[in-house]
Amino acid sequence: MSCQYHRLPLDTEELERSNLLITGTNQQGKSLCAMSICDLLMGQNWKILVFDNVGHWRTKSSVPVYYPVNHATMAYILPRGSMIYDISLLLPVYQKQFVEQVLNDVWSSKIAYPTDQWILVVFEEFQLYGSNTRGQDSQSILRIMSVGANWKIRVLGITPDLSLVDCAFIRLAQQRYHFKLANEPNAKERFKRYYGTDSTYTARFLDVGHCLYVLREESPQIAHIPLFESKIKPIEYNPISERKPESLTEKIGQAFGKKYYKLNEQWEQTQSEIEAEEDEEEEMDGAFIL
Repeated sequence: MSCQYHRLPLDTEELERSNLLITGTNQQGKSLCAMSICDLLMGQNWKILVFDNVGHWRTKSSVPVYYPVNHATMAYILPRGSMIYDISLLLPVYQKQFVEQVLNDVWSSKIAYPTDQWILVVFEEFQLYGSNTRGQDSQSILRIMSVGANWKIRVLGITPDLSLVDCAFIRLAQQRYHFKLANEPNAKERFKRYYGTDSTYTARFLDVGHCLYVLREESPQIAHIPLFESKIKPIEYNPISERKPESLTEKIGQAFGKKYYKLNEQWEQTQSEIEAEEDEEEEMDGAFIL
């Protein structure tokens, strides 16, 4: 089914079969395009996991929660819903390690507890992870982008240059958004091999907010991506916050839990009072002995 989200071109049926790729020079609208896609998919009950090594998803996107990663511990949680992992403070080598660890756990969780909910994994500066997706350091990414459809996981990669991404991923991304092409020989040569001379020339002179949209083997089409503006501000993940119970079973369980803790507190208080009385009696007995 082809969706129009304020004229945003996106084939959601194709997305369930393959991945997404967004390329283009800086300040052309790549990330805002990705944010628009994520906003649309969240409305269709997709879970979004963003690995943001730039740091602007927490201020501009509609993904509701962000999790700042501490470079000292690199600890993380697997969220119930959509989340931004803000890894902007990590060095690239640690970013790759962190991403691999999280995706390995995401995969294991999907297999152990399969659900009908789709997951889209979003990578800013995808060339840091996708320049050699067949290498030993990118096995989790390779697994998800190759056979993730079997477990309802897909990938969206954002990169400034098509030539910086492994050809394996390009073939596995059958929906692509190419913003303005950089005037760099390798970039132009790679683009030309995929789309020909005319499309390469067009891509070099695209205006801000415009891209060449490619769906499967169809010819690239110029598309205008409207400026995305989030109506919410992501909040920092709070492990203490309690999720409101949704089902009757959850409500009963939560009520029982509160009652249990209340009774436990009462029992501990009573025990303390008894011990205090016993201590007083022992002191009195000692006084009489003296």
